[in-house]
Amino acid sequence: MKSSYRTITSLALAALFAFSGSAQTQLSINPESARFCTATLDKATGITSIVTGPKDPQSIANLPHGSSLDPSVTILTFEYQCPEGIQDFQLFFAPELKEKNSVMTKLRATNADEWATFTLHLTDVRDKMNWANTTGNWYIRLDWGNEEGKHIRVRNIAVRQPTKEEKVVMAQSAADLHYKEMLGANIESYLYSSFSCRITDVEVTPSNITICGETDGKAGYQVAEVLPYENLTELKKFVFTKPVSGKNFRITVARKANYDGFRYDRSLSKWVIISDNGTSQQISSHALYASKMDYKNNPTAHKPFNKKGMLGIAFWPDNDGIVDIDTMNCGTIGMGITLNNYFHLTRHSPEDVEFSYGGRTYYADGKTVRNTDNMVRTYNRHNCYVLCYVRCYPPDLSWTDSVASKVLLHPQCSGGFQCAMNIATPEGLNAVAACMDFIGKRYSQPGMRIHIWATQNEVNANKMWCNLGDNSPEMYFTDYYTRLMRVMANTLQPYDPNAAILAVFEHNWAQISGNGSQYPSRNMLDKILLFSENEGDFLWGMGAHPYPAHQPDFWVKDVAPEVTFDQSSPKVTFKNLEVLNEWALNPAHFYNKTEKRPVFLCENGVSSMDNTEHNLTLQAAGAAYAWKKANALPGIDSFMWYSPSDYSTDFGLLLGLRFSGDDKNHPYERKPSWFVWQAAGSNREDEVFAPYLKVIGIDSWDQIWKH
Repeated sequence: MKSSYRTITSLALAALFAFSGSAQTQLSINPESARFCTATLDKATGITSIVTGPKDPQSIANLPHGSSLDPSVTILTFEYQCPEGIQDFQLFFAPELKEKNSVMTKLRATNADEWATFTLHLTDVRDKMNWANTTGNWYIRLDWGNEEGKHIRVRNIAVRQPTKEEKVVMAQSAADLHYKEMLGANIESYLYSSFSCRITDVEVTPSNITICGETDGKAGYQVAEVLPYENLTELKKFVFTKPVSGKNFRITVARKANYDGFRYDRSLSKWVIISDNGTSQQISSHALYASKMDYKNNPTAHKPFNKKGMLGIAFWPDNDGIVDIDTMNCGTIGMGITLNNYFHLTRHSPEDVEFSYGGRTYYADGKTVRNTDNMVRTYNRHNCYVLCYVRCYPPDLSWTDSVASKVLLHPQCSGGFQCAMNIATPEGLNAVAACMDFIGKRYSQPGMRIHIWATQNEVNANKMWCNLGDNSPEMYFTDYYTRLMRVMANTLQPYDPNAAILAVFEHNWAQISGNGSQYPSRNMLDKILLFSENEGDFLWGMGAHPYPAHQPDFWVKDVAPEVTFDQSSPKVTFKNLEVLNEWALNPAHFYNKTEKRPVFLCENGVSSMDNTEHNLTLQAAGAAYAWKKANALPGIDSFMWYSPSDYSTDFGLLLGLRFSGDDKNHPYERKPSWFVWQAAGSNREDEVFAPYLKVIGIDSWDQIWKH
């Protein structure tokens, strides 16, 4: 495989170096194009100074009028100063100003007097968006985040050919992509293969693991162990093998083994039959994960007492937050644990909690543990069903541990708002499993229980929300993600067999039709089902974020071809939740073919746009519409509103049921949508919802259904 990789790299380098020259086209930011910000050009220095306004600040950089770009021009670059940095820097490649023609990225914060260089590779933009390939009036709209009062200075904005060094990086990237596509194809071929042998059962006990299986009776078969950071289809040597004979076999191995410097728990492994003819080994069955677990705890199953939920209720002001738990009567509350904030590799303070896993010592941050414990206890006292996102954030944030991040973050992670967890190395796997074991044990106790676990965030938009690098083909990424879900399941569920693991998606369903989305949600779900069918099912479900495609009057604007009522709908929003319901109720998708998988709408909201009276009314109407539909669909288990209040960091969206605490006129005051959500599911629902029928343009809530 390595020799193939080198050949690919050489070919890619040769192709890239076929381009010569250093063509460069200067762009100019037009100060008069600035909206929701001020832009001033110093002609003497060529520096444009920008100060952002309250929402969606933007300016335009024009190519020369009527121009096109040579195909070799694939780099956008400029120098900038921005002390605060911008987490949601967005570029629209115009003149077609649509989300699908944009790229979301970020500008890192700069030090005093430092000029940082921003570089964006435009190959995908030019190929997929067909930008600047013909003569036309091309330009780039630069959206400078969504926070007021930021100062940015920009100079030397241009599009150009890549340098020799950049060509090398691009060649390596092309070779990397080719390898991952080939690996994905091998995985898919394996999953769709039929084998004459099979592993029938993998039973985990406190001390041992017993593997049972069937062969066709021929000689030369072995049982082999596959670790979570190994690619089964590419393995030439297995960490453990044992010969088996006869048509039926049963072997028992010790549960713990010393692998790669760790005391490894083999309950995380999968087991496969291979054939060995003396010169080569071939896969002769599908692999199987643990089918019977060693349950350390077995708490009583708990279900939400209603479908209404909220996400993030405890994070703003404490007293009102507790009041909202009481007054909202939510059956489900959502929260999050960030691994590279919660855990350390060394002690940071005397109150840190020391624990061991796999022969290594780790530390849970004392303050974070205390705050999380208090939060979970509060939710449990209110009889709430607690959903917890488990995720990692970038290492350069003030509140993440940069040292722990080097172990916990996937080595291929190249940025994003959230980062993929590291199950690619022995050290990373042990650390991730240690974290899961700690929180699984801690939060399965009476009165301090998390009931369901969400794996990362919006993973079909992986570059932004589960970054596994720039090159992650669909099957390659889904294989990684399914293995991560297995690691979570096999460490968390022994403490609570009822705790499902959720795969979490944004609203792009059957097509890639929005900024940042890499794969359709439905495709990933189909592949996870395929893994489950062939490598053993486990208790997992769907976490969906069906934000409207257009806000806030989605009942008018979310229409075909973007939003339809069949499984081929590009998007799923509040308008067509029937699509998710149909998926959930399809027996082919059931857990063990007998039980509907949990489906939680675990992050949802409607933006009130600019908080004018008109848009506040539309937000409230949207909340009523969405609740009426979700509550009536049997395939959906919970509808969780995000967020309790407006936040300046929500990409300019005003999703809160209350105004922001920074709002000059209404700090933390309740919006009309707050009263809608309070009434949802109560005996006052129809009374409070009634005025919004006219807003939506219907006479009865029966009219919101498929039409």
